[in-house]
Amino acid sequence: MKSTIAASGLLALSFAIQPCFAAYAIASNFQASGPAIRQASGSCPVEPEAAAPAQAKSPIIYSTFHHDSAQLYAVGISWVVSGKKSFDQTTYGLAMPFTSSVDSTIAKVKLGLNLLEGENAMTVSIHADVNGMPGETLKQFTVTSLPDVPICPMVKTIGGVSVHAGSQYWLMVMPTHKNSSTYGGWNFSEYEGANTPFAHFINGVWQLDSGPAAAFEIVGD
Repeated sequence: MKSTIAASGLLALSFAIQPCFAAYAIASNFQASGPAIRQASGSCPVEPEAAAPAQAKSPIIYSTFHHDSAQLYAVGISWVVSGKKSFDQTTYGLAMPFTSSVDSTIAKVKLGLNLLEGENAMTVSIHADVNGMPGETLKQFTVTSLPDVPICPMVKTIGGVSVHAGSQYWLMVMPTHKNSSTYGGWNFSEYEGANTPFAHFINGVWQLDSGPAAAFEIVGD
């Protein structure tokens, strides 16, 4: 399955490689048989808090971002997030586990998300862990205005979620409802990263799997 759409005046190519996975690249010379191409459209500006003195920084609870790189994450490749009324008529979602590095309260969630077509909204939620799978919902919110080329992460300020050092939690991204027309993705942390365990949702069923980590950062108070 392939499709092409306009993305900020460039050509965006999307193609499914396996269930729950899609890759796209912003380049006219993209080779489908090779790795995704790192686009040359700039990097995300540094947030003001990142330039503050070290002692004033908020604690990073967990991160798959690359702060020492020109890009925080792989802009050109992502796991699919879609609803039943998207063009492939399949509901896909994804949950990534994370282990808190500190005792803290979550202040911000940052994610590399993108939209290729359809409803411009996704549901993001934080969950407790139950026997290695997402459990109780600790916080849920909707993100909108998703970009087609996700150079900068979506940033959501939240509160009221306490986490404990060494405990596992889950960050989940889903379409807002099963009949959503959303067809987008949650970007990889890196183009050729090591496999990590995660859970994916396909048409009503959660399954454990492994693959490249999705791009996100959890920031504490």
